[in-house]
Amino acid sequence: HTALPGTRQRPAAWLAYPKRSLFGAALKAHLARMKETSHLTVQSESLHAVSLKELIQLGYGMSWLPERSVMSELEQGTLVRAGDTRWDIPLEIRLFRHKRQHHIELDELWSALATHYYRKSP
Repeated sequence: HTALPGTRQRPAAWLAYPKRSLFGAALKAHLARMKETSHLTVQSESLHAVSLKELIQLGYGMSWLPERSVMSELEQGTLVRAGDTRWDIPLEIRLFRHKRQHHIELDELWSALATHYYRKSP
C-alpha cells in the first residue's frame, strides 16, 4: 500500500519544503503536471531534507527526498517508497562560474568536477 496519491477522505500526511525553496518549487511544478490529483495535508515544513527524513523515520508522514540520501534505508527496508515512479521528480543541478575570474582553488575544483562529471551534449 502506498501513501500517494492519498484520497480526499484520507489525504497523505506530507512533510513539505517551503513553496519558494528549490525543492518546493520543483515539487509544485511536478504536481501541477501530474494527471492524477494528489491529496496531501502538510504536517510540517522544512528547508532541509535531512530534517524531513528524520521526521519520516519518526512516523510523522512522507516527503520527497533525494534518492542518494535514503539508499541505505531503502536497502535495509526501514524506509519504503510512498508511490511509484510517476511521483519521482527529475532534478539537474548545474554549476556556473565567471569566465574571467581565476583563483587557484576554484580552478582546481572546477577541473576536478569537469573531469569527473563532464558529459558531452547529444
